[in-house]
Amino acid sequence: MLFNGKRTRFGKMYMEAVRFFRLSHPKPTPHGIRRGSASWHFKIHGSYDRTVEHGRWASVKSARTYINEAAAEEAALASSEEGRLRIKDGAEICLPWLHKYFCS
Repeated sequence: MLFNGKRTRFGKMYMEAVRFFRLSHPKPTPHGIRRGSASWHFKIHGSYDRTVEHGRWASVKSARTYINEAAAEEAALASSEEGRLRIKDGAEICLPWLHKYFCS
């Protein structure tokens, strides 16, 4: 567990981080982390079953919905220069941390 507190507290902290880092997204929510994590895990391992087990999803169908939404959003971002820079910056910041804590 990465956060040992109430969901409402995490939500407030998440929105503070969104404002602090000036992240832009039409609907930033903490649930987006779950969606992004599922799509990232699927990209690394290429297995819906493994991603469902790792993320404790109810079913492959629900995980696939989130993974497909994230892939569509990533494709839209990648089609603009600003989007490509955001993806590059995010990868440089997040990938080492994700590998350290979730790929062992």
